[in-house]
Amino acid sequence: MKKQLKPIYFLILIAIVLLNSCKKNPVEDLKKFDNNSSKKTLGVNAITPYNFNWEVGDYMPAPTGTSILKPWASGSNQSFPLLYATDIKATDGWQLVYNTFNTTQLTPPLYFVLYNRYRGVLRAYFYLSPITPIPSSNIIHTLVQRAANNAHVLSYSAANAVDLNATSNTTSLAQPFKTTATGTWYAAEFEMAYDPNVGTKDAGSNLMSWEVNSINVSNLTLNGTSQGSITGTIAQPAPPSPGMFGSLLSGALEVGGLAALGPIKEGATSLLKSALHDALKSGLSGSVKNVSNGIFGGVAGADSTRQYVHLTTNTTYTFTGASTDVYSLANMSMIIPGSKNQESTTGYVPLYPSPLGLMTLSAAPTAQLVYLQYSWGHFPVAQLNPNSYNIVWNQSIINNTSTGATIANLKQEIISYENTNDDGTDQPWPVGSEYDGANRYVNLGYPSPSNNNYFAIRTVNTCYGCDFSNSEAWATFTIGQKMPNHVLRISFDVVPNNGTPKIKIVKSFNITLSGVTTIDG
Repeated sequence: MKKQLKPIYFLILIAIVLLNSCKKNPVEDLKKFDNNSSKKTLGVNAITPYNFNWEVGDYMPAPTGTSILKPWASGSNQSFPLLYATDIKATDGWQLVYNTFNTTQLTPPLYFVLYNRYRGVLRAYFYLSPITPIPSSNIIHTLVQRAANNAHVLSYSAANAVDLNATSNTTSLAQPFKTTATGTWYAAEFEMAYDPNVGTKDAGSNLMSWEVNSINVSNLTLNGTSQGSITGTIAQPAPPSPGMFGSLLSGALEVGGLAALGPIKEGATSLLKSALHDALKSGLSGSVKNVSNGIFGGVAGADSTRQYVHLTTNTTYTFTGASTDVYSLANMSMIIPGSKNQESTTGYVPLYPSPLGLMTLSAAPTAQLVYLQYSWGHFPVAQLNPNSYNIVWNQSIINNTSTGATIANLKQEIISYENTNDDGTDQPWPVGSEYDGANRYVNLGYPSPSNNNYFAIRTVNTCYGCDFSNSEAWATFTIGQKMPNHVLRISFDVVPNNGTPKIKIVKSFNITLSGVTTIDG
């Protein structure tokens, strides 16, 4: 004979069941988080990175008994620009690409990588466990393209104009942070160019590595003066080495916002800071001024935590100091997302499987020099070939889906690093010229077909009384060289389909000389 369950026990049993069903499991919550990771079947040796919600909670995924604060958590050691701790929202386009943290075991190197699909930038965070102190004054992050087939994925880094006839395989970023004995977070951001052919390149050889090094120098001079209150990142298209100390180097200054400039004071760097300040303000308001390469986003007039700036300008700089030591802290290898057979590789596969970058050009823009011959003399111009290139958009981003975006306010202009209108009586630089802190240039607009696509240039001995300080002799031009003082500047807005604020992108490309000819005017 079966015994009946008394009502009081029945109620207790129901309560236990309900409590268990409602109990939150933080590990399961992390596992449920999805940011459009690859759904393809993985190979037997492929490892799917642990997917977690980086916006929620204080600690990184780790085994029981191990606690590592997230890089933006209060109390963590942060050796990276402040913007990297506030600008992290998935709704603004950030997605998880790589991660070596998980809840079962921690295997160094410990890092994770985010990618912003609306800006085309890769941001990597590296956690250095407690170590013996290392003498250091700067951290250098180096991203190396280790692809068997050359591509231009790093062409947008460390330069204010892109040379599509040359492949840049390395970019290094120097930040004014030191190594510490306690566990510390380091981070760097790299702008990625779109490679339309990435899907044809095998993942086993289409790799990039992120190297983190510490150097020890006593001073850093920028454009011949002490860097002072400009706390931006110094970038160069080369790896760190002892040879970089005491030498004048060409590179770029990457500024992450108005706060990075500090107050504008009189002195050697005041013109640079003033020009960059104007560039940042105009970029955030949606216009383009004093900039040939930059990314601007967020809400104009808002506090810095809601604004994003990635501005690059040419510069020269020198590291000085008695020490020439370079200490290697980590060297992480990663597949370039979008590569062929990436789901069948050995090791970690990217959670974000699509190609990186927003756009590129099908080829370098070309122009020919035209010597217009008149009865009274001659006059040199350049003639752009608008059919020499096309803008190639990354269709995995520029589309009509909820996670995609559209392009608006597309503008193409020729900018000249010289005063093409100077006849010897005008001021050295006309009103309305632009100054990015290292270069002054004139906006020539986009050549009109009704004017034979001509745009003004200046060469030695072509007009009476001209200022030829930036000129080049006509006879020295050769086919295939890049034009010394002109670039094609392309600017546009990326408008996310999810309603978040638009992003202003500015890119400049070197123009290749395709011919020299003489025409009767």
